[in-house]
Amino acid sequence: MKSLHGRVAVVTGVSRPIGIGAAVAGRLHAMGATVFATGFTPHDAEMPWGVQPLGELPFEVHDHDLEDAATPGALIDEVVDQHGRLDIVAAVHARSSHHGLTDVTAEELDRCWAANVRSIVLLAQRFADAHEPAPVDQRAIGRMLWFTSGQHLQPMDGEIAYAVSKGALHQMTASIDRALSVHRIVANC
Repeated sequence: MKSLHGRVAVVTGVSRPIGIGAAVAGRLHAMGATVFATGFTPHDAEMPWGVQPLGELPFEVHDHDLEDAATPGALIDEVVDQHGRLDIVAAVHARSSHHGLTDVTAEELDRCWAANVRSIVLLAQRFADAHEPAPVDQRAIGRMLWFTSGQHLQPMDGEIAYAVSKGALHQMTASIDRALSVHRIVANC
């Protein structure tokens, strides 16, 4: 039996064939998890890399706008409605932003905050409400993870909105992990 057989995972940020999201989703699937993958093609369309075909994947990739405050909770509910449970949340999505201090706007700061931080807190909140141990192993705990970049290692002064929002993810990990622990979920960044 594969190590994640019977477990259900949602992976956000699945939009490019060479992206972290596609790699995480593929690895979870290879380990036996049922994968619900999602990306957001309008974001890719406005980025230099553009929308890229994902090719043949062993799971469907949906489209969700995680900048919208209603979407994270609705996404968790959609996965649970479709698969009856949720064991793993891999929040790989991110809004990229290439503005320095002199040209970053309030709108760009808000969009990065909404996509990169608020959405993950709201995903964690709804995951805590929806999580139950997997039937294959009642002792199993849920897992939630999200990603930062290198902003704590060196400056990212050409990407202020992105770096600030990713820095918030780094700093919130211990607090969100402790809050999720009462729901038998471990969080990592």
